[in-house]
Amino acid sequence: MDFLDARYPTIPKLIVGHSVGGMNFGLMPNYQKIKGLVAVGSGSGYWRNMFFGYRLQTLFFFKIFSPISILLKGYVTAKRFVIMEDLPRNIVTDWAAWCSVPNYFWDEKFFGKTVPEVSLNAIANLGYADCRFLKPVFAGDTLSAKSEVLGTRENANKESGIVYVRSTGFNQRGEAVLTYARWVMVRKRTKDAPVPEAHVPDLPKAVAAGALHIFPHQALARAHRAQTGGARFFDDYAPGQRLDHADGMTVEDAEHMMAARLYHNTARVHFNAHTERQGRFGK
Repeated sequence: MDFLDARYPTIPKLIVGHSVGGMNFGLMPNYQKIKGLVAVGSGSGYWRNMFFGYRLQTLFFFKIFSPISILLKGYVTAKRFVIMEDLPRNIVTDWAAWCSVPNYFWDEKFFGKTVPEVSLNAIANLGYADCRFLKPVFAGDTLSAKSEVLGTRENANKESGIVYVRSTGFNQRGEAVLTYARWVMVRKRTKDAPVPEAHVPDLPKAVAAGALHIFPHQALARAHRAQTGGARFFDDYAPGQRLDHADGMTVEDAEHMMAARLYHNTARVHFNAHTERQGRFGK
């Protein structure tokens, strides 16, 4: 795509994709150069979305035929049985894992969360708005996320700009569990790179009371109260009380990196000491 764009910069780039080629074009690092797509024989990939007969074929191929073939031959001998070309074992195991979840290879364990696409090259997170928890999340849930760009604005120095996004998290049933908007300062690829007209979205200053989701109250049995990790409950507090939090902790670079990793935040500003040595903090 880069070659075609450099050779024919004024001609729109179209892609014709067959089967998986019509699904995974978005994994291209330069997919934004694509003006259109014609998909032939492409589906969502998730096996439950297939019609019944093909669903049975898919389960047979991934659950029975492929494991036996890999066990006996070390690869999937599909060509001999006129299924498709022979395939390496890792290709098939990844493919089977993709087809096992509703979001296909966009699932969080394959594609990550919002940092790689939004703030990997960010200088700073500047703010959050309209953060709402929509449904409880429990151990065993599989979470994925999608983001929508709400607006952009170039900074006066022409070296960076502000990107406004809304991110929404979903559970394995496709139910939204969390939504929030945030804006980040991101470096430009080059100082003279063209940018769209500035658009700053109108975000709420606060979350309205009617937009808050209050989950059903679940009373804690006396036997479970110790498992909360604290001895105090609502009726143990009174206005005017003062609580002395005696312990202190010195915050060092290690805590900074540990907290960033805890939240799966891989933005370079937190870890690339070589680049950040040239920034305003000198490290």
